[in-house]
Amino acid sequence: MPLNIANSRLHWRAKERERNAWMARAVVMERQVRGRHQPMAKVRVTAVFYIGGGPFTDPDNITARLKWPLDLLKARGLIVDDNARVLTLTGIPEQRQGTPRRVVLTLQEVA
Repeated sequence: MPLNIANSRLHWRAKERERNAWMARAVVMERQVRGRHQPMAKVRVTAVFYIGGGPFTDPDNITARLKWPLDLLKARGLIVDDNARVLTLTGIPEQRQGTPRRVVLTLQEVA
């Protein structure tokens, strides 16, 4: 689960350490499902957060947690960019009870 950076009061170095550790774990998982060779030029993304057994998060805070995953999609070459011309987020991310805590992204290439 990426860090909630919407209300984060972490020092920038601590936040960067968290980001780097999260990215390293995410790259390992991304390599397991990677099968594309061309980045998607236009994509619709749906996100589901599995939050363990804890309480649900405010919708704006859960959306802020998508920054790192979307940055990773761009950095790893799965999408051309993560701006609004290329990427459309489908609604407010859904939250479900479930472990392990994680975010599941579904990408659909659109014309």
